[in-house]
Amino acid sequence: METGSVHKIGTSRRYEDAHAREIIEDLVNQRRRMMVLFCHAAGLDRCGMPAEADDPDEVLQAFCKALLAYLVYSETCFFDLPPERTPEAFGLLGLELQPQIKATSHIMEAFCEKYAGAEHTPLSEQLDEEMAHLGEALSARVGLEDQLARVLLLG
Repeated sequence: METGSVHKIGTSRRYEDAHAREIIEDLVNQRRRMMVLFCHAAGLDRCGMPAEADDPDEVLQAFCKALLAYLVYSETCFFDLPPERTPEAFGLLGLELQPQIKATSHIMEAFCEKYAGAEHTPLSEQLDEEMAHLGEALSARVGLEDQLARVLLLG
């Protein structure tokens, strides 16, 4: 009977690990889509060259939609987990990173509140400054999420 219970535990652990990998892969795919739209909204193509002219309002709206989807998915990945998988369960690293991730969430939410549904793109200088600030927050968040993802995947 002990062997059966050990097998169940092992199977459960493999399922959790596979599930964690799937969640992280989905997060990376969401992140990739959002970052492509971020570059496009900033006026760059994938190579850092000026992008072809599209309607800036439509591009910005698509980016805001992707940014919000990414934010929701990311929050779900790391903060709506079973108790043994929450950032608190990750130890000091999780407790240290959680407020930093939340701070980037506030920056992302503020950007989307301002620009999602806006009828016209504001002056490009203002938008450029806010995109730069958002880019810094996104960069920080990616690094923080990657640290939590490593802990989630490696246990």
